[in-house]
Amino acid sequence: TGSQAVMVLAMVAFVHVIDSGLPQPPSSPPPTALAASTPYLPGGALFDNTLRLRNFTGYIDKNSDSPYGSLRIWLEWDSTGQVKIPYYLALIPVGPDGRAATEATLIDPFDQRYPTTCWLPDSRIIYQQVEVPLPHEASNGDWWVSVSMVDVRNGYQPPVIWPDGTQDQQIGIGPFKLK
Repeated sequence: TGSQAVMVLAMVAFVHVIDSGLPQPPSSPPPTALAASTPYLPGGALFDNTLRLRNFTGYIDKNSDSPYGSLRIWLEWDSTGQVKIPYYLALIPVGPDGRAATEATLIDPFDQRYPTTCWLPDSRIIYQQVEVPLPHEASNGDWWVSVSMVDVRNGYQPPVIWPDGTQDQQIGIGPFKLK
């Protein structure tokens, strides 16, 4: 019993100074340039009962590096808790003619510098900018984007709850137009 007491005292005295060697998680997202000329539209969808898409804006950019142009989107997020999975965004653009991309564009939020597991409920709005290549030539009219989150390790997609309470695997945002 005496040796156990000495061991407990040694652990209490020294364990707090032992470091895991892992880097500390980031406390805030990297800075993002906000969309200045395009008004934000209300979102409200709740992903995995935790991450809320508050607002969004964007436009179609025909002069991007992508062969058909790209969709530039700014997203405003907040968090009501902490997710346990580092989700990626899965974005599928849909043209004015109803044709959708055959594959989703997967985007790791902030290029692994601020994963969704670090989005904590601290009243801070998380601003994110993404670029989605278009599947075919950009044309006039309303473009939409299907947005979902996915665990790229196993393909799991958390539920999305729309502002009216309906549940789905994705939410459609838009419309986006040529700039």
